[in-house]
Amino acid sequence: MESSIVVGEHPTKAWDSSSLVKNSLNAAYTELMDSMVTTAQDHVNIADRLSTEVVDVLKILEKKNEETKKKEMQFFQKLLADRDRVYAERLKNKQKYDEDCNEVESYRQKQGRASDDKHADRAAKQAEQQRSDMLNSKK
Repeated sequence: MESSIVVGEHPTKAWDSSSLVKNSLNAAYTELMDSMVTTAQDHVNIADRLSTEVVDVLKILEKKNEETKKKEMQFFQKLLADRDRVYAERLKNKQKYDEDCNEVESYRQKQGRASDDKHADRAAKQAEQQRSDMLNSKK
């Protein structure tokens, strides 16, 4: 079948198996196969370059991103702990200030109820001392 395609049904020239190998159909087929092999090798080379130049860089960036996320979470946890500590201190200081205010008020009332000058002076001194303590605790 190959000979009828290459030299025809009724060849006018003498032919042998070597002329079948040298025909243009085999040459074209060989050229197509070589071209396909070269194209496939180019695709493999491009895939390898993409892997080394893009994928490896992306892996490095992913690791850096994960490390950054970890650091941000640690910092966030530290900020929350600091905030909670400050709020707790504020509440504790407010309670102390409120207690001092109540004591000042009670000494002021005692001063108003004092019957003699001796008790009034002592109540006034205690009220002034308590007021000073209250203002100091406010700071």
